[in-house]
Amino acid sequence: MDADCTVICFHRFVVAQLHRRPWAELSCRPNFVEVHNFLPIEFEIPLYVLSFLSKGGKYIPDRHAHHPADLVAALQSLGRQLDVVELFAGKCVAGKNKTSKRCALSAGTPLPRKPVHDLYLHRLQSDFECYVPLQSRRSLSFFDRRALHWLKSHSSTIAVIDVDKNLGDGIFLKSWVDSTCESLLLEACSVVPEDVYLRRVNVAHEELQHILDDAALGRAIPPAEDRWLRQALGSSKAGSFRIRPKIHKNPISARPVANLSGCWIQPIAKWLCEYLAPIVPSCSSVVDSADRVISMLGALDRVPDNYVAATTDVTNLYPCIDQQHLLFIVSQKVRHHYRHRPALAQLICRLIGLVLRNQYVCWKGKLYHFLKGIATGLATGVFLANIYLSVSDDEILAFKRSCCPSLLLFARFVDDAFAIIHQDDLAALVVRLNSWHHSIVWSITASGRRHIPFLDLLVSIEDSCCITWELFRKPLHKYLYVPRNSCHPPSVFQGLIVGESLRILRRCQKLAAADKHLSLFAMHLVNRGYSRAEIEAGIVKARRIASRPRFQGSCGSSLPVRKIYLKVKHSCSVNYPYIKRILARTSPMLASEKCMIKPMISRSVQHNVFRQLYPLVWRR
Repeated sequence: MDADCTVICFHRFVVAQLHRRPWAELSCRPNFVEVHNFLPIEFEIPLYVLSFLSKGGKYIPDRHAHHPADLVAALQSLGRQLDVVELFAGKCVAGKNKTSKRCALSAGTPLPRKPVHDLYLHRLQSDFECYVPLQSRRSLSFFDRRALHWLKSHSSTIAVIDVDKNLGDGIFLKSWVDSTCESLLLEACSVVPEDVYLRRVNVAHEELQHILDDAALGRAIPPAEDRWLRQALGSSKAGSFRIRPKIHKNPISARPVANLSGCWIQPIAKWLCEYLAPIVPSCSSVVDSADRVISMLGALDRVPDNYVAATTDVTNLYPCIDQQHLLFIVSQKVRHHYRHRPALAQLICRLIGLVLRNQYVCWKGKLYHFLKGIATGLATGVFLANIYLSVSDDEILAFKRSCCPSLLLFARFVDDAFAIIHQDDLAALVVRLNSWHHSIVWSITASGRRHIPFLDLLVSIEDSCCITWELFRKPLHKYLYVPRNSCHPPSVFQGLIVGESLRILRRCQKLAAADKHLSLFAMHLVNRGYSRAEIEAGIVKARRIASRPRFQGSCGSSLPVRKIYLKVKHSCSVNYPYIKRILARTSPMLASEKCMIKPMISRSVQHNVFRQLYPLVWRR
């Protein structure tokens, strides 16, 4: 065994010398994992392309050499944060985590600046001009660059797409992608000429202006939120469109995804999220995570014989929703929740209708208007769907009280539902679900007493009538975790190990099951270039965190702490010790009587493989 390891190490040393790379860097390279390939057999892909794609879409090659000018340019954002802290300094309370609204201040709002802050920024600028970065080292090999060139030259024939359910990346024919996109768009959308689209946007802007003027007269929202919403009046941009193939279906289908982050309705959608989120906890049977499901399962002492666990889901929920019915149901819920603020409830309902009527995406130079349903990717989509189907949940609970007492548990997250019920009453439950509205069609996806998946849990009813659960792993998952040689900050790798280990420990009821999943997780991390020492250290830390209570109060300081961040694009050439010394040396200049200002470093990342391949497939 020692001899084999010596041969392997010597081989890696020789290859490292040939590639002129450190041995430590080469030892962190991930092992080859074949991606999902759905091309015809006669279409041959070079091995170096498959090797490059096996790094996964999250892999970031280091292409950026850091310069002093990058730090000087980041001071503008730091100054803006200082102005915001000074603006809200009197509104923060020490020792209390008061949630503030994200939609209270638009990016273009001018803010006053204290002279001491100008002096602080000038001092940082003079220090950063003497900044000396570390030696840069490009991480793209010759074969990686050749693979990118091959993918670009064949972008009209093949497409590399991230598949649904986070199962990794897949290689598809571009013709299949284009035909699938067009068919999905025509199912729920109509093609709109550009001049018609611009006229409709102008009409929608006038409607939004009228809605906000009425809200201002009724003092429904603060002036800062009014300015936030009026950002939408300065844009007429539509969203973009792409798909995520459902390779777990037979035949393969696709999930339509509308990217509306740059659309003109995005500020309105973000604002609606702030006011729709408090309504969801009052909806019966809605769960926000598997933690809530575990607490519900733990409340059941035993499950009698002839009872089964079952999961059901809605067939194409978002594209099939009746918009008028959705608006009617959600408006009732909004008016009831905000019954003490009728002007605000009226504003929310009118803005929901405005957003639903103005869902537009652009694909291949054509504009498409969603005539029905909710665009997958709309910021408020999850909140609207949960609130909408909560009325159906109320009918299921009434059905339980009236004629189905065997329904021991019913939980739902968006379009997936989980139930524990007598096996003879399962069909009646599905019939009752499908009787609520003709556009909502439920079907059973799994039922029985063993290994029923729901969210990321695998639920079983043992022969002793006790319920057990553990982590659910998708059969087609490629486990393309972030490679260890990717240009991510070191905290990302540690967070990945600790976070996933903590999820395993919390999702597995029995220690033996958790140990099994942790061993499997460690094996996949080793294949991605992680060392066993750092994996073991992360798992030990996760076990220590899992043994503590979930939420612990923090002892508050005499002054509230407000953090500001110097944004740095991460690279191996960033001299972090120098930057930290400068921030620590100049932080006393920010002393304040209202709050304690703590400057820190915020790391952004370079474009990953997914971002580099995205324009090749989804360019407009």
